[in-house]
Amino acid sequence: LNCLLLVLPIFLFVALEILSTNVTGQNSKDIDSMKKRLSLLKEPQQMMLVSAQLGRNYELTDLDSAAYFYQQALSFAQELDDPNLVAEYHLNLGRVETKRSNVELAEKHCAETIRFSKESKNDSLNIVGNLLLAKIKIAGSRFPEVLPLLEPTLEKAIQLNDSLLIADCYDAMGSYYYFSDVPQSVDYFIRSLRIQEKYGENERLLTKIINIGSLYGRINRNEKAVEYYLKAVGIAERTGFEYTKSTIFNN
Repeated sequence: LNCLLLVLPIFLFVALEILSTNVTGQNSKDIDSMKKRLSLLKEPQQMMLVSAQLGRNYELTDLDSAAYFYQQALSFAQELDDPNLVAEYHLNLGRVETKRSNVELAEKHCAETIRFSKESKNDSLNIVGNLLLAKIKIAGSRFPEVLPLLEPTLEKAIQLNDSLLIADCYDAMGSYYYFSDVPQSVDYFIRSLRIQEKYGENERLLTKIINIGSLYGRINRNEKAVEYYLKAVGIAERTGFEYTKSTIFNN
């Protein structure tokens, strides 16, 4: 049960890092300063950018505020008639609404991401929008709807030759097969891991290794599970993500 609680949330959000700008620990003075700046701005593009930054700064701490400022950014992008930015802010809102468990609204934002990314010919954004939509369906156990989304999305990522997007597609395939074919799920996660290893030790690599350990534990390959968990402990210590160690040791 612990493995299940650990793995599923990671599966759901692992692909979203690509278009989610890193959220740094902004203190309240920084946020207040940005809000004051926003109140003084008149030009829509600058207002959009500051609103989006506020959304990013709030995303890990206050989802209601994140949704509010991303919605402002989306409104400015629509005013500027920029389909690429409209797609990006719909994606941000889809991610936030997924975290808030507003599934229907999250799916609507995903659909708009896909629609506007096609209009702007942004294949990377289109792939991430489809991945988020697929993961929402996986989380909702709507499995028959998943492969028709994932298979062409993986093909598009391969055509684009974007290794990180390919890895994220493999993660999504791994989460899809988690309940029906664990060896297949492990295979996809290991494919993703091999790609991520080329980019050094970071939180994404740590997440993938923990997932694989959990999967091996599920099929009672305990020596392999321990092997991957110990790898995860080492990476957590070397990269400063020691807050994960208690969960790893519990598993």
